[in-house]
Amino acid sequence: MTTLTDQELLKRATLKAGTFPKNTVRPTTSRHHLDGYLKRLNSHNWRLFCDDGKASVDLWDYDDYAKEFQNTCVSNEFELIARLEGEHLFVRDDPRCRFIFIHAYNSRECLRTSRQMFVRALTHHQVMPNFLDFVFPFGHQQYAEDLLFSGFREDTRLTTSDGGLVIPELGRSGMEIRICYSLKSVEPKERDRDFPWSIRQTAVYHSFDLKTGKSCWIVMKGSHLIRDRVRSASSSSDGDSSSSELSSFESISSSLGSALEMHLVLCDWCDEDWRWYLTFLEKELQRLTRRALIVDIPKALSFVELETFQEVKPHVKSITRTLSDYTKRTLSSSRKQTNSTSSMEKGEYRPSFPQPPMSPLSPPLSPLDDGAPLDPPVLPPGMGPVSSPAIYQKPQKDEVFSVRTLQQVQVIEDKTNEVLLILEANIKIVRDIRRHYQTVLASDECPPQLRSESKYKVAYFEKRISNIIGDLEIQHSSAQTLLRLLETRKSILSGLLNISNIEASKEFATNSQHSASKMQAMTEAMHLLAVKTKQETVSMRVITLVTLFFLPGTFISVRYLDSISAITVMSTDIIKFPSKQESGQVFQLGALQLWLIITLPLMAITFIAWWLVYWYVNRKQDQEGGGSFRRWLH
Repeated sequence: MTTLTDQELLKRATLKAGTFPKNTVRPTTSRHHLDGYLKRLNSHNWRLFCDDGKASVDLWDYDDYAKEFQNTCVSNEFELIARLEGEHLFVRDDPRCRFIFIHAYNSRECLRTSRQMFVRALTHHQVMPNFLDFVFPFGHQQYAEDLLFSGFREDTRLTTSDGGLVIPELGRSGMEIRICYSLKSVEPKERDRDFPWSIRQTAVYHSFDLKTGKSCWIVMKGSHLIRDRVRSASSSSDGDSSSSELSSFESISSSLGSALEMHLVLCDWCDEDWRWYLTFLEKELQRLTRRALIVDIPKALSFVELETFQEVKPHVKSITRTLSDYTKRTLSSSRKQTNSTSSMEKGEYRPSFPQPPMSPLSPPLSPLDDGAPLDPPVLPPGMGPVSSPAIYQKPQKDEVFSVRTLQQVQVIEDKTNEVLLILEANIKIVRDIRRHYQTVLASDECPPQLRSESKYKVAYFEKRISNIIGDLEIQHSSAQTLLRLLETRKSILSGLLNISNIEASKEFATNSQHSASKMQAMTEAMHLLAVKTKQETVSMRVITLVTLFFLPGTFISVRYLDSISAITVMSTDIIKFPSKQESGQVFQLGALQLWLIITLPLMAITFIAWWLVYWYVNRKQDQEGGGSFRRWLH
């Protein structure tokens, strides 16, 4: 079997660039990890990369003839291939130093490079697959994803037996330092005055050939900040770029010094502005909780009670008089309640327990500022909708402390915990960078000339790194102090809210008891009225039955006068009381019989007609009620 040369292996890997990182030559990563990287790269392709032809990748190459960096911006794969390889592979060797800057429109948008351009560049420079771990947190996203992930990876090859590619045509000796890492820092946002800070990340890959001194950088960030700093650091103020430490490549040691200087640029960036960010968080905490140290224990204010209810005691009166008196008292009570409500409206309303603020979110203002709140601002990404807690809410005049205040303090605590984790990661990564260079330069495989010539540059690098680590540790201690203060203030707020809730609950219970007593008195009064009404209703029914009983007989036996004499309807004198001059029978049995024959059937007909009408009305009401119930069921 014919053994392929390193040139042929690189050429074959270039033809299969779309399968990166599985096409990596002599990878030190296991095969199943390579399969996982490729699968994840395919699944995140839509949010990580833009379309080919719409890209904007900056290549910053050092020109040995001009002794300065040359900038090229490519927008598609063909332009990138022409810049990396030339007309054919191995025709153009690698520059002394190359920067590939990949950025995005902002930290939440996809990278301005296509998938084809990205894997082509990584394949050409044989970037270690672990670099993809720091690429996945980028791309299109609504909220920050995997923001707390950071790390340091290395795949340094100090001998040719370690698997490095030996391609003299490209200036590659197979002995190279290869590292990648991710750093984070906080950057101000001038467009957002409500929360003017944001956590930003930078992913870096770096390789340095220990024999040829050639280096490659791939810097990925959501903005042009690092690119602009590299351009500024690679040129001096008088236009002579050779005087810049970052653009000094006369020897291998000077090239190593330029690489170390670039690491310092990145480490300085991860150390910036943490002090001012923590100061901002502390000011917001003090603004929200300073009053908690001096405010009196909040106590719920008494509720405005209506006029005491007067118990209605029914007297022994007719039902008409009783209902009339109760109606008058009810109307009088309503008028008094209306007057009481009007008097309440004239004074200032004070809630009986802490109320949440009713105004929209406003920028940070002094607690003593009584000005009208501004229009609600647009929240920064990751802070959620307007209804979510924000730490820049102005407290209201009538508000002591509310749950919203506690929510705002919780937001500050979350941000502080985030700072702690990021600072710890940055400290570890910066230490790993320093330790890795110490290990490489102290190894027996490192060229002795490089070790001796770069001694002072490495010492300066270590001193600067120590200063940066010291600053990061100080900020870490400040964040821990702020976190302890947050826990204490949050405990005080929770206690005040609990006391306020207890007082409000007591007040609610007292007023509920008063209301229950009033309702009980009203219920007893209504019960007495109902009993009296029932008694009078029975009396009215008895009167009605007695009237119906006597109505037929009375109608039959009524007398009326005409112009001649006084006679009865049936002309029957059942009992007659004659005068002294008159004589005759006093009692007439026939008349009584005739009266009974007519009266009794008529009385029966009257009762039957009354019962039929009563039965019909009740039956109709039952049918209407049952129909309504059935309609309600359906």
